[in-house]
Amino acid sequence: DLAETMGIAPGDELTLYLYGRAQPFRVARVIPTRGVAGVSSGPVSRNAFLAPGTLVGAARAARSTVEPHTLTLVSNVGGVEAGDRASDAVEAKIRAVLGPLTGQGTSVTKAKQALLDAAEAAGDGLGSFFLFIGSFSIIAGVLLLVNIFVMLAEERKPELGMLRAIGMKRSRLVRSFVIEGTVYALVASLLGIGVGILVGRAVVVVAARIFNSFSAEEGGLTLAFKVTPISIVNGFALGFLIAFLTVAVTSLRISRINIISAIRDLPTDGVHRTRRRWVIASTVLAALTAAAAIPAVANSQGLGTYLYPALTALFLCPLLVRFAPRRWVYTAVAAAVLAWGLLANTVRPEVFEDGSTVTFVVLGTMLTFSAVFLVSQNQDVLTRPFRRFMLRPTPGGLASRLAVAYPVARRFRTGAILVMYSLVVFTLVLITVLGNLVNATVDNEVRNASGGFAVRADFNPANPVPDPARTLTSGRFAGQVSDAVPLTLAAGKVSDLGRLTGPADTVVLGADPAIAEAGLYPLAKRLDGLGDDRATWRA
Repeated sequence: DLAETMGIAPGDELTLYLYGRAQPFRVARVIPTRGVAGVSSGPVSRNAFLAPGTLVGAARAARSTVEPHTLTLVSNVGGVEAGDRASDAVEAKIRAVLGPLTGQGTSVTKAKQALLDAAEAAGDGLGSFFLFIGSFSIIAGVLLLVNIFVMLAEERKPELGMLRAIGMKRSRLVRSFVIEGTVYALVASLLGIGVGILVGRAVVVVAARIFNSFSAEEGGLTLAFKVTPISIVNGFALGFLIAFLTVAVTSLRISRINIISAIRDLPTDGVHRTRRRWVIASTVLAALTAAAAIPAVANSQGLGTYLYPALTALFLCPLLVRFAPRRWVYTAVAAAVLAWGLLANTVRPEVFEDGSTVTFVVLGTMLTFSAVFLVSQNQDVLTRPFRRFMLRPTPGGLASRLAVAYPVARRFRTGAILVMYSLVVFTLVLITVLGNLVNATVDNEVRNASGGFAVRADFNPANPVPDPARTLTSGRFAGQVSDAVPLTLAAGKVSDLGRLTGPADTVVLGADPAIAEAGLYPLAKRLDGLGDDRATWRA
């Protein structure tokens, strides 16, 4: 990494400052960043390997009171990653052997465990983001399956009516649909494995190019495409299960047909009086979700704050339609769910602080479904301003009447199609918003971190620049550098943090008093008695 950063090749000469003294060296060879060459506390390992005894000799020649730092690397039994399972036990044994030396500058760190944990966290974060975006596609796919089977039933409605008329039971009709849907789901899931692998490969290639454009310090990652038998089985099983459950639920709905209307292929009003047991069951579920919603909203739980109140309103529909017109009930419930989804974060501002993507998936789905359902239940109201135009005996009026005839007559299917399109558009808008949000956050963080300065210049403390502020604003820099504030950096460790078992690495900054006047660095927290940020920096 050091050779790549400095553009060094074998045979080149470079100067290393060892204990304040410059010493020339010639590069023998450049080695890959693996094993000992990859030892580092950060994402980049800028290491240089010298001949044995060089550092000790340099310390003695400079009469330094600080001895070279000694590292002892311990390799656990097991493979490259499997050996990490013994890290905790090995650490405990080493600490027991060291005894009082642990309080005299000797520390034990589990470098490989920290690296693996960071890699797993990065992988889980990427996986969570891709699943977050893909969740809306999964929901749209389920609606597509519902639409397909509803259309299959509509096309064969006379056939289904005749089968019911000659004595075929409703359960067997459901069974025939489930068998047919299972065959479709099985074949489609098998084909989906190949298509999914190709799409996954394309996503990794695109994402890898994006991350490779950043350096390791900037958050760059090396992405590798990998397919495992477990992932293939899980993907197949999940896709087949979603399709099977969708087919089963849809089959139960389309099996409730009027035999005479089905034989004659007549449209049905789709209105059925809900049975009493369903009303009682839904009311009980509404009471349970309402009870769960109270603590969820009070504690600002992201998922529960949005989901439980919406489910409560949904489960109350069978009871409410017995006392009010169906359209009024559905319109009121859809409007209430939509309003709650838009306004809940103003009532409970901490609702998004858990950082879970499930909250956003539930919120996006809830808003989309409620908005589409509200529109589909009031299509005649929306088309009323255009009724005078549609009733004209002109080609345009005829085309308009034909355009709205089917959506108004088939509200369920129209609503499902609208939800699919809405989820697709919602996902595109969401990705655009997230991209702009990330860009705005980066700009804001850079502005806060720079404090009004444009350049950061680092110099070797073993070869210090005398009076950096004067040197960088005078002489050949006069008129080019308006101001400079020197900072002193040192690596350190912080202990007694409570939630950590051992000391944590940190960077200590020594700030010049001029920092309070030259540039304002905003503070996240401060003692109230110190006043504003400038007063705190002065103190």
